[in-house]
Amino acid sequence: MENLQLREELDKIVAKDPDCHFELINRIRKNYNHKIILIDKFQREVDIRNYSDDCYINCYMYGFEISVGDINKNIIFKNGIPNYKNTIPDSDFVMNIIKKHLNKIIQKEAREGDYVGYFSNNEIRHAGRCYKDKIASKWGSNGHFWEHRICELPLRYGSNVKFYRKISKERILKLYRKWIKNNIS
Repeated sequence: MENLQLREELDKIVAKDPDCHFELINRIRKNYNHKIILIDKFQREVDIRNYSDDCYINCYMYGFEISVGDINKNIIFKNGIPNYKNTIPDSDFVMNIIKKHLNKIIQKEAREGDYVGYFSNNEIRHAGRCYKDKIASKWGSNGHFWEHRICELPLRYGSNVKFYRKISKERILKLYRKWIKNNIS
């Protein structure tokens, strides 16, 4: 069952400096009885260091396992300077693969690694992946990776949750390269 007060509180927390997210989320644990857990702070710091200021990891990259290396192999250069603008997977990329390449499943059929999309007004706002009996996702452009129950995430990410069967990393990367080619044309 969705807890709107928790989700509104998480919205406020995510708007703050990511360095205080862990403490603030733990502070509200007692009031809301949430099960939100930081996945791996060290891994987040390693991942963030592998990005330039122009290239940040987002929930779509994390949800669909598109790595820093995958981005760097497909960078478009303008005058010798990397242009990340048209190479970062975004909501358009994810909507394209959802509509054309993924099989929608019901929640009880979901297994570890399957994709989860959060929608508002039929537009994707957030993505993650099934992890154990929860969801693993990244909150905010410089935020952390969290393990959480389906409705334990900021309200801004939408309340319509859909599940999709995972496809191979090779296929995701092929679709990603095709999307970049079409995106910069």
